[in-house]
Amino acid sequence: MVPAGGVGRFARSKGGHLHDDPRDLRSATIQMVESSLLESMATEHGMVLQNLGLMTEALGLGGFPNFARHEYSWFKAAGFRMQSMGASRYAGAPWFLSAPARWLGMDPLVSYPVGLETGSEVLLKPFCPPYYKSMEDAVRAFRGDQVWS
Repeated sequence: MVPAGGVGRFARSKGGHLHDDPRDLRSATIQMVESSLLESMATEHGMVLQNLGLMTEALGLGGFPNFARHEYSWFKAAGFRMQSMGASRYAGAPWFLSAPARWLGMDPLVSYPVGLETGSEVLLKPFCPPYYKSMEDAVRAFRGDQVWS
């Protein structure tokens, strides 16, 4: 495989300096790179929020500016019912790609919120399992059809 962009002479496998072995864990997805760029650009927004928080505190109003990077931490903190699935399934990867990822232990679990419950009372119930037996039942319930359990 020839690296793109004419960087072949820099590749480690050819005696160069680039780490081209994915087992070195020195690679990143495009989403990871874009997230890092967005976070670095959001620094100014964070400073503005900090100043607004200080201003509201000085006025005696109080305030809570917040930026949380983890996508689901607020759902967990609010007590949402969480489930998880393999990253390959979450991304919709075909079975011939997800199966080897699972076998090699390279398919981490991704958590996601499914509903909000307090005790035995369901406060937010989406039209999907586990609140319905199947997606077909959920669609029928959404349309107002009678659902047979």
